[in-house]
Order: sequence, then structure tokens, then C-alpha cells
Amino acid sequence: MKESGPKKMRTNTNRRRFLQIGTAALATTAVGSTAVEVAQASTEERYKIREGTADETEVVVIDSGVEGSTAVVVGGMHGDEEAGYRAAQEMREWSIDEGKLVLIPESNPTAIESGTLSNDNGNLNRKFPPGETPTTPLARAIWDVVTSHDADLVFNLHSSKGIYQEDVGPSGVGQAIYPTTASGARQKATRTVEYMNNNHLGDSQPDYHRFKRGNLITGDRPLLIHKIDHDLQKPGFIVEVTRYDTSLDTRINWTLQIVEHLLGQYSINRTSTGTSENTSDNPSTDPSNGASDEQSSSENSPEQESNERRQLERLLNEYEGTTWARLVRNII
Repeated sequence: MKESGPKKMRTNTNRRRFLQIGTAALATTAVGSTAVEVAQASTEERYKIREGTADETEVVVIDSGVEGSTAVVVGGMHGDEEAGYRAAQEMREWSIDEGKLVLIPESNPTAIESGTLSNDNGNLNRKFPPGETPTTPLARAIWDVVTSHDADLVFNLHSSKGIYQEDVGPSGVGQAIYPTTASGARQKATRTVEYMNNNHLGDSQPDYHRFKRGNLITGDRPLLIHKIDHDLQKPGFIVEVTRYDTSLDTRINWTLQIVEHLLGQYSINRTSTGTSENTSDNPSTDPSNGASDEQSSSENSPEQESNERRQLERLLNEYEGTTWARLVRNII
């Protein structure tokens, strides 16, 4: 007999619950002090670039201690786009289960301080010519962060006064994710667009706030993510939310949710609650409105289940032969 929809959903939920229980069992029971050390392997490093200059700004490196992809997130390239650098600032409190997260929350500190798009050298996001050396000291320092950490994917966080391909409000490029031509980047951006539209737009918000996948970044302009595409052939994403008819809290929350969902598709999963929960006035993210975002987005998610399975298998292999490993294998 063909399995019914509700029963199948319960089966998938139970299997994911067993994976979560198994991981927690190995991490918290009497396997020994080594298990605690595994759970505490995540480290944070902070250092400055352009130290001693007006451009001095902080780089934060969150290392899970588990081999995986390295993601670089750049915020505040334009000082009048507050949502980008505020979101990147909140990411400093994140923990991740795999790989490394490198943050430059306030990449253009003088522009942020003055609340302007540009600094004294002009528009920072026009200083990254593909195939050439970045043209200002700050642009070169940012590029050095990307290359010295051997980034596997890069985000540049922005906001726009208008909305991409919409006639309402001022012209602009907001409510879109712009991927590079690297393999898989376009598909992952599309999945995140669908996730955002299904989970993070409240009923009270107009249709013109729905997210879209923007045009491909093809490496033909002197922008950071274009240089990522041309020089490194790596996945990169320009994230643009709109300032039109939105609150700052909503824009910050959207930006965080977009980055988190895209990171998850590269097996970098956030493990801490941080300070970003319920920062939006979007009703769909309010726990009082029924199931939480985590519940609604992870139910039946093969990617998240696969990530949990890999994490559990690493622990099981490390503690192979112990009572606890045998117990968990019996559960799953």
C-alpha cells in the first residue's frame, strides 16, 4: 500500500529526531572528556586590517574545528546600507557545525561613520577590477582576506532603495540574490529565494516584496563578487534587500535568513541562536503565529537531514566500539 502523506511526514520527522538525539547522546554522555572537547572545538579569532589608518576594521574568524568550506561575508561596503553591516555584526555571535566563517562586518568604516555610500576614494565596490590588482589599499586588504583564507564562497551584503524588476517605488535592485556563474550557485540562489518567499514574507506584506534570483554575476565589472567570479571561479552572492516600505529590523532579519540558508546548502550550519531571533516585524517569524521557522523549513529537508547524518557519522566513527556508539546505531 502506498504510504499516505501525513504518515510519511511523521516518519521523516522521527528519523531526523533520532539523528538529533544520537548526536546529543554522544556529545553529552559519559563517553569521556574527549567528547566534550569535540563539542568545544569551535574557536574565534579577531584581527585588524588597515590597522593604524582611517580604514582600520576588524575581521572575525569563526572556526568550527571540523573540516569543511570557508565562507567570507563582507558587510558595510556602502555606509548608507545599514542592514548589511548590522547583519554581519550579528553573525559575530554565531557558531557553526562545519567549516569556517570569516566576517568583515564593517568593511568601509569611514563610509559607515559618515552614513554615505562612498569614502574619500570613491565607491569601494568599484575598486575590484577582474584580473587586476584592487585599486585602493582598503580594497586590496579586503581581497587579501578572501584569498589568504582560501574562500570557497563569498557574500557581499547590500540594500537598495528600490526593488529589482518592479515598477513600484524608486528604481533599484533590492529583494534579489545575485549569484556568480560557478557551478551550483544559481540553483542554490533559486532555492533560497523560494525559501524566503515561503517562510519569511508575512501575509501583510505586498507581492512586490517577494524575492527573485537576480541576473548572473559574470565577472565583467569591477565589483567584489564579479572579481570572485572572474579570478577565482568560486560561488559568490550579492544579497540585496530593499529599503522601500520596509523597517530596518525586517531588512536585517531577511539578510540573516538569506545568508544562513545559503550557508546551509554548503554544509555550514548555524548552531547558535545568537541575537537575531525575532528581530523582524514580519509576522511569519513570530513564534506566536504557529510553527517556528526552524520547524517549517526543516521538515522533510533532505539537505538538513544529510548534514545531521554526516555530523553523527563523524562522532560514531570516532567513538566506534563504545557502548554509546552501539546504542545510537541501534536507534538510527
